[in-house]
Amino acid sequence: MFKEINKLKIQGANFIKETPLEIFSSENNKITLIYGKNGTGKSTIARGINKISGKNEPEIKIAEFLTIKNETINNQTNEIFVFNEDYIFNNIKIKEDGLENIIIFGENIELQKEIDLIIKKTENLQIDAQKTICDKYKDENNSLSPKYYMNKIISSLKGDKNWAERDRRIKNNRQASFVREDTYKNFINQTPQKDRDELIIEFEKKFLEYESAKSKSIIIDISPLKIEEFSFNEKAFLELLKEKIEPPILNDREKFIIEIMNQNGKKYITEIHEYFSDDKHTTCPFCMQTVNEKCKEIIFESIEKILNENVENHQKELQKYTRKEINIDFTQYSSFSDLVNKCKEKLDIFNETIILN
Repeated sequence: MFKEINKLKIQGANFIKETPLEIFSSENNKITLIYGKNGTGKSTIARGINKISGKNEPEIKIAEFLTIKNETINNQTNEIFVFNEDYIFNNIKIKEDGLENIIIFGENIELQKEIDLIIKKTENLQIDAQKTICDKYKDENNSLSPKYYMNKIISSLKGDKNWAERDRRIKNNRQASFVREDTYKNFINQTPQKDRDELIIEFEKKFLEYESAKSKSIIIDISPLKIEEFSFNEKAFLELLKEKIEPPILNDREKFIIEIMNQNGKKYITEIHEYFSDDKHTTCPFCMQTVNEKCKEIIFESIEKILNENVENHQKELQKYTRKEINIDFTQYSSFSDLVNKCKEKLDIFNETIILN
């Protein structure tokens, strides 16, 4: 058959008219290379040959092999195989699997399609199952739902014999206390050692004591405690501690000046400094000796060393962070002896801690 093929007659797609194409120049030359730009008809020729092999190619109206004498060749079409883009698409599939690719050929493609379909159905079933579970958790009437138990908690707090009524009695309100969704947080961390009945009996006992105390109580006109506010800037305090200020080393003269200052005050030393600063004063008021410029300079240096305020200021700043003891007169609270004693114990511990530190 192939020895006789000389031309391909084709019509359809890129070939509007019936067109004969010479594909083999002679009987001995049965290899032909067809090349060209996109859209020039290469794929159409492949589809035409595919149509001759018996495949369905709707776009191709006519496709025949012709001999050198333009006679149609119809035999042995089962020996024609076309490996074009359509063949690759229908028979070869590249499946990505991590860093590697899997190439699937022939019938395995259909099998892979079935597998993909099953996987898709499985994913949908999983989504449906998850939705079903989520719906159960969202259903307030389902015991799997947190909301189900939340409603039970809220219901147990409401009512004449529950928390809402007991809270109303304590606060002396007209209506039962309102139960919010977060009311349970007031009790969630409590771990009672008694059962509910015992706790109710204890509550009634305490409530009677509370009512009795209210009926016997008197109004005490007392002023609230006033405790000096204390603010502590840790960062500033640490910076003060980092400062390194060396105390001055004093000679005999400077020690004498300090003694005078201790007896007469700092202002007196300042006046001496001002006295010698005046050029008219050339005599010492203490020893009545003549004081030259060199001597004045030495005196000035000594006084300035003594009057150096760096150390004093640094100490004052540190003193600001000293916590003073707290002293409270509890006389006016004598009717609350138990509470007063507890407060005194706590206050003693606080003050002792300040003294030790």
